[in-house]
Amino acid sequence: MLLTMGRHLMGAREIEDRLGVSRQRVHQLVSRPDWPAPYDELAMGKVWRIEDVEAWIRDNRPALHDTEGGPSVTPTMRGRRRKRG
Repeated sequence: MLLTMGRHLMGAREIEDRLGVSRQRVHQLVSRPDWPAPYDELAMGKVWRIEDVEAWIRDNRPALHDTEGGPSVTPTMRGRRRKRG
């Protein structure tokens, strides 16, 4: 079940990849009153349901929603990973 659940959640890093923005910009976005409430908070930080984030993108960044393929494309499927240091 844990593997299945992970495919429905996004952390700050996945949001960063999905939106193509910096870590600082993600922090700004998740602090906005119109950003969805987190699903839960883990030791690694807050996590959001992908469908909630995609709904926000659809409402606030429609061009990005259209070009990325919408909710069926998850950040982990795109395989974009940077080395963190």
